[in-house]
Amino acid sequence: MPTYIEEIARWVESVSFKDLPSRVLDRARYQMLNIIAAAHAGAISPSARKVMEAVRKWDSGGLFPVVTGGKKFSLHGSLFVNTALSMAHDYDDYLFLGHTGHSAVFTGLLVGMAEKRSMQDVITAQVIGNEIGGRLGAACLIGPQNGQMWTFIHVAEAAAVAAKLMGLDARGIAHAIAIGFYQPPFAMSPGFMGPDTKLLSAAQGSLAGLMAAQLAREGFTGPLDILENPRGFLAQFSYAPMGFMLSGWGKSWVTESIAYKIVPGCAYIDTTVDAMMIILDEFRRKNGREMTSEDVREVTVLANLLTIGMNHMSEENVGRGVLNPIAINFSIPANIAILILTGDLKVEYLDPDWLELHREDILALCRRIKLEHDWEMSIGVNKAMGKVLDLSRVVDSIGMTNLLRARRRAAAHFGTGVTLGIKDFLEMRSQAGLEGKDYLSQIASGALKRVFGSKKSATRSGPPDLGESDFSKFTMPFAAKVTIRTSNWKEYSARQDIPCGGPGQPWEDTVKKVENKFRREAGRNLSAKQVQWTIDNIAKIEDGISPDRLMEHLIASGEPKPHPTGETPSESEKKQVKARKPEIEKEPLREPKSIELDLPPVIIEPLKPRAKKSSPPAPEPKRPVEVPLPKPTQDKLRAPNVTLRPAGRRDKPPRPSKGAKRKRLNRP
Repeated sequence: MPTYIEEIARWVESVSFKDLPSRVLDRARYQMLNIIAAAHAGAISPSARKVMEAVRKWDSGGLFPVVTGGKKFSLHGSLFVNTALSMAHDYDDYLFLGHTGHSAVFTGLLVGMAEKRSMQDVITAQVIGNEIGGRLGAACLIGPQNGQMWTFIHVAEAAAVAAKLMGLDARGIAHAIAIGFYQPPFAMSPGFMGPDTKLLSAAQGSLAGLMAAQLAREGFTGPLDILENPRGFLAQFSYAPMGFMLSGWGKSWVTESIAYKIVPGCAYIDTTVDAMMIILDEFRRKNGREMTSEDVREVTVLANLLTIGMNHMSEENVGRGVLNPIAINFSIPANIAILILTGDLKVEYLDPDWLELHREDILALCRRIKLEHDWEMSIGVNKAMGKVLDLSRVVDSIGMTNLLRARRRAAAHFGTGVTLGIKDFLEMRSQAGLEGKDYLSQIASGALKRVFGSKKSATRSGPPDLGESDFSKFTMPFAAKVTIRTSNWKEYSARQDIPCGGPGQPWEDTVKKVENKFRREAGRNLSAKQVQWTIDNIAKIEDGISPDRLMEHLIASGEPKPHPTGETPSESEKKQVKARKPEIEKEPLREPKSIELDLPPVIIEPLKPRAKKSSPPAPEPKRPVEVPLPKPTQDKLRAPNVTLRPAGRRDKPPRPSKGAKRKRLNRP
């Protein structure tokens, strides 16, 4: 029986451009445009510029560009920098289930250039990356990581994409993936929710996958059973492994479920931002002016459990007053505050100087914002999953015992506030409508059969096969409802169920939004002619256009521009920022010197330590006075009022005499 990796490799070898449905091709073309726009936006990130400077020092140079311009790098260096740029502002795309675009797009483009492949080959390889990355994320859905922290998917994506473009056979492709998964990256939340290290989430995995493919081309081998082995990948990276998600190759396409981010930030803030934009437009229309912080008395946000959990993790930084670009990407209150202050959400407002300049205003607004969980919205997320997966079969295949064990491990890792237990499930069911109750009951029935019914009846249908799923029906209902109560006691409210740019929104609207994003972000580095040529040709990018020619139109001339004119704090504002963060330097001790003034010379000398005052001699201890006592107790005394007794004995009060008892009882 073939291993999971061998099944993947056989499909990767066999799939070709003509096998890709038109809907899949459309999504892949605009994914390329979207990811390249995100990389151009990354040019203004100080963290991304640090990555570029570091690679310039360790890389000897080569023929492969960075989309923002400047020095060309080796294939390895270019892939590392481009994927870090696209990760900078959390401005990418996501699908069922993973943020696949970074490695799928840039590995395809750069290896396609190196191997002199056509754009049809590049697009095909990009789709392969999406399909593998989305399924691997789904297989590890119940585990210590989620979303962009599934950094291991970039190893498999880059290995498969590179191996396909290098022309390796199924055996070589399988070993490329196996080599990469010998040491898969394991992202940890302290390095993800604030520091610069978050930018490496796709860069390190993509580079490891490319190197694995290059090793496999030379005949190097890896462990082909590394995914399902009891001591292998799934056992280590998931609390309840779902290997059955690695199925349906060529029958269903997770690429159809791509959501394109129209604003920078985590996927779970998108609907909140969309609802806020509706409210700001309504306020502007009714009042003839922009909303200001003085107008806001209170903001309440209702959201699903995933949004609550994401915001909970961001509170480690924003909750303590730490405002950095990466932490802002995951904070509901901080993004609402920026929208109120500026009326928009741009990457320019993630500039560290801008954030420091407006720090007090942002934090003051954050204190007026409440985030509350809505069970009906959480049920909506489950229903969306139920459109492409039979969740009762999923629960049944995992088993109730394994689910409860996984829940305990997840609660220990994330905290009980972001995990669902049996009580939470019952509360969700109690707050659901009739349709929601029936739906949740169906999910639970498989698990109850597993525990109380016959094993045969519970498993007769077998685990789900992703080939049975139709991802054209998939939506991303990360619903949010925002309510703003103003200082004059008026109320503005809006709800958004599906984010702009997400599956479920009209495709024509999504295309316009992605094109506008490319104009805005790539326009900071490219000429207007380059931008328009790319937009005009993206829908037919594989028709006679080579990867080299495409990259010529995507590369900025000269060095990348860190900021567009007039979009960042002025020099005087930056001086204010620096004045608010004075650095206290410790000066070395200096020799005493004289200072010449109009006054007589003054000698500054170091202070001498005070002389210790001589304390009077301690009085001699007085000898204890012997007090004559009756003979029976005399031998128990060593000093006045000190009685020595055996360890463990306790003194008991003397018993009153019978006469004393009678007097106490007869007392009126």
